[in-house]
Amino acid sequence: MKADVDAIDDLVEELLLSSRLELGTAPLALEPLDLNDLCREGWTRVEEQAATKGMTLEPLCAENGPRVQANRALAVRLLGNLFENSVRYAGRGTITVSVDRRVDRVHVTVADEGPGMEPADAARAFERFYRADTSRTRNGGTEAGGTGLGLAIVASLVEAHGGTIELDTAPGRGATFT
Repeated sequence: MKADVDAIDDLVEELLLSSRLELGTAPLALEPLDLNDLCREGWTRVEEQAATKGMTLEPLCAENGPRVQANRALAVRLLGNLFENSVRYAGRGTITVSVDRRVDRVHVTVADEGPGMEPADAARAFERFYRADTSRTRNGGTEAGGTGLGLAIVASLVEAHGGTIELDTAPGRGATFT
């Protein structure tokens, strides 16, 4: 029962955050933060689950990563949701994080080696409550899929920080979020 209550609590929290972001009322106290630190903090959300599947995180950032203006808790949640999505649906291999510093922007890419998505599913991946049919169950139908909020919240968090997000994927070649 405790696990069920925790799951419901997490779902309510995700719904509230999603609504606050949509309304523009989520707190955004921005501060200069090291991107590598944010990646490490986001990875801790899924590290144990990833280890049981033999998955690893490969950060391709300089030791002292670029500094970004972000809300720490929301940036960690954003990266953690991307990592969680990769661990949940790729289920194997390496998750690679790379950074490309541009004049006034930082492009962060999170890529996995999973099965990828059909173009129709990729086009709707950032919609609230959307789940591709193939992702509704995992492990041969023995484990339920997510709520369809993770990537919608990622998109909202990126936009709240003044950025954009893109998904490059195709069946058989994983997913790359930039």
